Amino acid sequence: MKNLRITFFVLISILILSCENKNAKIEKNQSIVIEKEANDLENIKFSELFNEGSIIKFTPNDLKKTISPNELEFKKKLELFEKKHPSKKDFDLDNLIVLVNDETFTNSEHFIDSSWLKYFIQKYDLGLELKDVMDAAISQEDLNAVKIVVHTGYILCKDETLLALQTKDNSIINKKINKENKGYDENGDLIFYDDKESKAEEIYKLLKKNYSYKIFDKDGYTNLRDDAMNSAYILAEIKSGTSIEILDNKDQKWLYIETNDGQKGYVHRSRIIN
Repeated sequence: MKNLRITFFVLISILILSCENKNAKIEKNQSIVIEKEANDLENIKFSELFNEGSIIKFTPNDLKKTISPNELEFKKKLELFEKKHPSKKDFDLDNLIVLVNDETFTNSEHFIDSSWLKYFIQKYDLGLELKDVMDAAISQEDLNAVKIVVHTGYILCKDETLLALQTKDNSIINKKINKENKGYDENGDLIFYDDKESKAEEIYKLLKKNYSYKIFDKDGYTNLRDDAMNSAYILAEIKSGTSIEILDNKDQKWLYIETNDGQKGYVHRSRIIN
């Protein structure tokens, strides 16, 4: 009887110990999962907020109001992303390209309210680094994105007006194909172009209107330099009021320009008006 009691207590002890070990393993696994989820959220990427398949019709202002569960989850991720990327140097400029829409492409499953493009430009002070965004906005006929970039004070270049003209011409061709060939090209393939969503004509008119630049300096002239810096060699002096072409605007601080008489060089943006 005594031996039976001892055996019973040993079995109970083993069972209790086994349960404790099992619970400990469960708690450990749960902790690992929770820690992993926290790390995943901590290292959230821009592509987890916005990607090529995103449909985001709510705006930054909408997130300040009563919001849906989906918007609440998005807001949490946005806050974590911004915490991880607090300044301009932490933000990849290529992210902005995803925020440009292409609604003329009927097969597209992508739409992001344009206010998000404006939001990130302002948040990270990106007004002078929008060349790639502008080119994408023109090519994809995103009029709202073009307007947002222009309103930052962005200085256009000649190539962008030519791109807008080319996009307009392509739009005319695509509309003609839709009308005459019911949307099929010469190879019998669908072009997926939506005439109703085309903004190419409006974009071209807007850029043509805004692309008109002159030199202005209170001293009556400004220096044309051979490089993008104040200490660069002075090639010539350009009188205030002189009309110019912008040949390269990648660097929005120093513009590579050409005068009516064919002189080329760099002028600081503070000496250029339209």
